[in-house]
Amino acid sequence: MKGCVSIFIAFLLIFSQAFSQELQWNAAPKRTAIIIVCDASKVPIYIDGHLVGKSPLADPVDVSPGWHRVSYFPDVKDETIRAISTSRKIRDIVKMGSQDVYIEEGEMVNIALAYRSIEADVDRYDMKMKTSKAIGFSVMIMFVGLVGWALS
Repeated sequence: MKGCVSIFIAFLLIFSQAFSQELQWNAAPKRTAIIIVCDASKVPIYIDGHLVGKSPLADPVDVSPGWHRVSYFPDVKDETIRAISTSRKIRDIVKMGSQDVYIEEGEMVNIALAYRSIEADVDRYDMKMKTSKAIGFSVMIMFVGLVGWALS
């Protein structure tokens, strides 16, 4: 019986060596990662809606190649934001608190998040929107007045 087991083990060793594949380290995927820097500490950082830690992050975050969203907030849909808050300013803060980035295999991309200035950025954006609405309304009134004057 021992002789059969020895022959079987020898056969397995020869067979496995004949069909084994050598491990190729150069075929391993290249590291693809995001390096995230934030201007404030202890701010939660999310990638694709998953919490990866709080700022400052000491190490790059490994990701798969492709599109990713880096943000201060979990991934929420626009409908959910509208349901949570009727305030346009809050919706804008959520939108401006995220960045979409495309990463190719083997790249390490740097992302800088400006947490401290996000409210000021939203205020500037709101002011531009209000100004453009006022200018548009003024031009419309002037056009209607000119048309009315020309027809009279």
